[in-house]
Amino acid sequence: MEAPSLYSLVDVEDAIKLGTGPSLKSTWEETLPHRIDSVGRKAGSQVAVKDGLGHKLTYTELMKRTNTIASELSGANIFQQPSPRVAVFQEPTVDWVCSVLAIMRLGATYVPLDLRAPLPRLATIVKDCHPQALLFHNATSDYINKLDLLDTAAINISHLNSRDVEVSNCANPDSPAVILYTSGSTGVPKGICLHHRAIRNQIEGFSERWEITSDIVLQQSAFSFDISLWEMFTALANSGTVFIVSKASRGDPVALSKIIWDESITLTIGVTSEYITWLRYGEAKYLQQSSWRLMLCGGEPFSDILNSELKALGKPDLRAVNVYGPTEVSFFSNELEVLYKGKGDDLKLPMPVGPAGSNYSIYILDENLDPVPAGVPGEIYIGGASIATQYINDKALSSHRFLDNKFASPDWLLRGWKTMHRSGDWGRLRKEDGALMFEGRIVGDTQIKLRGLRIELRDVESTILSQATGVLEDVVVSVRGDPQFLVAHVVFRGDYHSTEETRDKYLKRLVSSLPLPQYMCPAMAVTLKTMLLNNHSKKDRRAISDLPLPEKHDRMELDSSHALTPTETRLKDIWEVVLTKHILVSHTINEDSDFFHSGGNSMILMALQSSIKQHFSVSLPLVKLFEESTLRRMASCIESGSVQQQASLDINWKQEIELDANTLTAPAYREKAQPHEPRVVLLTGSTGFLGKAMLRQLVEQESIQKIYCIAVRGEQRFSEFPSKKIKVYAGDLTLPRLGLSLKDAEAVFNEVDTIIHNGADVSFLKTYSTLKAANLTSTVELANLGLRGSQPQFHYVSSAGVAQLTGKEVIDESSMKAVPDLSSWRGWFDFIPVDDVASGILKATSLHRSLPSPVLKYIHQSGQIEVPIGDFKTFLENESKDEFEMFSSDDWIRRAQESGLHELVATYMSQAASVPVVLPRMARSDV
Repeated sequence: MEAPSLYSLVDVEDAIKLGTGPSLKSTWEETLPHRIDSVGRKAGSQVAVKDGLGHKLTYTELMKRTNTIASELSGANIFQQPSPRVAVFQEPTVDWVCSVLAIMRLGATYVPLDLRAPLPRLATIVKDCHPQALLFHNATSDYINKLDLLDTAAINISHLNSRDVEVSNCANPDSPAVILYTSGSTGVPKGICLHHRAIRNQIEGFSERWEITSDIVLQQSAFSFDISLWEMFTALANSGTVFIVSKASRGDPVALSKIIWDESITLTIGVTSEYITWLRYGEAKYLQQSSWRLMLCGGEPFSDILNSELKALGKPDLRAVNVYGPTEVSFFSNELEVLYKGKGDDLKLPMPVGPAGSNYSIYILDENLDPVPAGVPGEIYIGGASIATQYINDKALSSHRFLDNKFASPDWLLRGWKTMHRSGDWGRLRKEDGALMFEGRIVGDTQIKLRGLRIELRDVESTILSQATGVLEDVVVSVRGDPQFLVAHVVFRGDYHSTEETRDKYLKRLVSSLPLPQYMCPAMAVTLKTMLLNNHSKKDRRAISDLPLPEKHDRMELDSSHALTPTETRLKDIWEVVLTKHILVSHTINEDSDFFHSGGNSMILMALQSSIKQHFSVSLPLVKLFEESTLRRMASCIESGSVQQQASLDINWKQEIELDANTLTAPAYREKAQPHEPRVVLLTGSTGFLGKAMLRQLVEQESIQKIYCIAVRGEQRFSEFPSKKIKVYAGDLTLPRLGLSLKDAEAVFNEVDTIIHNGADVSFLKTYSTLKAANLTSTVELANLGLRGSQPQFHYVSSAGVAQLTGKEVIDESSMKAVPDLSSWRGWFDFIPVDDVASGILKATSLHRSLPSPVLKYIHQSGQIEVPIGDFKTFLENESKDEFEMFSSDDWIRRAQESGLHELVATYMSQAASVPVVLPRMARSDV
């Protein structure tokens, strides 16, 4: 007799119906390569592919290049078996797209070899899948001899000139399209085989649900990641453009945010931690003003941190979609829009990953593989049209993970959708709508996701043991910390006699030399006397993962002969801030320390990149930090960057301030007669101290009809000024048109009759090259726009601090050339209420409208209270009624440091204190 069910048959049947996605009958061509053929015939002149190296191909050029590579490949005698495998070993360029399409067009199977992985691991993949051919190019030609190709035909596509040749499209819906390798439990990566019909179903279903048409998709995922294909096909199957991010810019949040702006990217897909780094360390001003409309987030749970970062970005037209699904189900099986901009049930964590997609079904099963009702937890199984059928060369694992779908409908069985995938994930279906609630991995399972990348912990353990060549007896790897990192707990063989210091050195060398991708390498290794076991005499992984990490470490002092340079010392301090404290205590940082061997990873490196820019005013590409990852070499890059920036200060001012020649000759948007008094004013810097005072007075002036506040960062509400006169445009001084769209720029500059340029970056710690975009380029941009528009009067507001550069004690209202002559500290302090400054500026905008045009006039707003430097102490005491002490600069800086002044600011002030400065008197004439 069968055991009675715990649940009613009705509830179980309802759960199966609830977990089944909408039915989709395909209207696309039989495979995605056929679909792209069809799109290409209609959109031949449209741009299909671009890359970060400046290359681009139209659809017509894409097909020509694809056919050229396919023709060369077909002549390599690779069809000795059905669906031959062809590996691609290339850096990211437009040719990668052409290579993938050429392989699939011939009916062959694409196998990506990811350049991020160590060559020995790639050689293992080659050995496992035995590709009949390999497509490489000049950038990777030096490494192919390390792949153990044997009888594989190697073709350098850099030598192929595109030519007119027709190659028949032999892609078959039921044939393999791609083999993707992920971490395997035996130390050997496992290959997942996806078929053409499966990936077409997923792309078509998603495109229909989200109305994807002509999007510009960012391709920045690693080629070994299934999502790289999703990025490519989602664009090309919908008449869009795919932008291939260059090797140098991949993973670099600053570079990626600028690409999203520059290339008008509309659609991205990434993992949670990846998006957080974009929003934290990228350039928010570019993201805010970009065309980015849809972001898909998967690989990790959608976190509260990401939710907060998206709110802070302040981009209301950006939609976020949470997705779920392992590679075995073709990209993802579930998706749900996240309403991050408001409050509601969808913001409760853990976030649901949505109902099943088109032609997918989600089953929640118990340990007996019986379905459970909605709301009851169990293991997640996924069935439908897009499920893989096997891992290549691993029948045992295939039979465990891919099962006959006993819940499939007769229609599904008739269409060949007979398989379901055991995910190893734990979850439940939400009763009200069938949305899947993902609740983590099944207890005891050793497959994890780290920063969105799948890792089989036993793969790491097996590799450590094999590389230890008998020195270690056992090893267990666990996940720790936030941000997460891997820790290896090891047991040395009993006959390995050595000191604790020798063992620590051995483990550091071992971990740093593992033939694994960087993200799979443990950040630290901890020695155990014996391995912890549970009641069944098996390794107790849970107990080991709960062991406290070392909090103290006898750190070796640096030898005095290897003293760090000042730059190395400052950089070392930054390392110690960004690295996790648990990792830091087990590593001695010296000039030869490698950031990644000291516990760093790609996510922490982004924080380091941001800190270097903040503290050194040097922008280093992320790829440069990867390449120069020791403390010494990284410090050298910083110094070289500083020297290059200093050298760049040999400025040709004529070129710097030159207006656009096209603007000078182009017709205005619309000719407009100027009124006697300003009526429509454009104001920058409206949220600053002086800007608010001017804005307040502009609102109060009856003659002012409208005030355009542009280049406003974030979601400024202007709650202090509830006036219908004010029109706010989000933007930034550093952006083209200060963030205005072409349409808005034309409308605004057709109407304004007065520009008050009050916005600036006023940092005294930044270099000219850093300040140029905000302070100079914005001024030139406004002048260009004004000339194209109604040619309004232009009022430029500058700090009186620039007068210091003249070296004079008295400055009249005339032109000032920025030539320093700082021979001594002498001069005056000027004090004037901010409202009086604002009033003086606005008075000038009215009075000067009657002057002949063109005219250049210099005006000071200062001088109501003049205090000689020597009397400043007395002035402060009279104003505050408190007593003040006088210190030398060095003593003041020292005492300020003791009270919390940042070391970087103290260093800057110490250097500045040795340079004489003049504070001139600002002489005024009647306006």
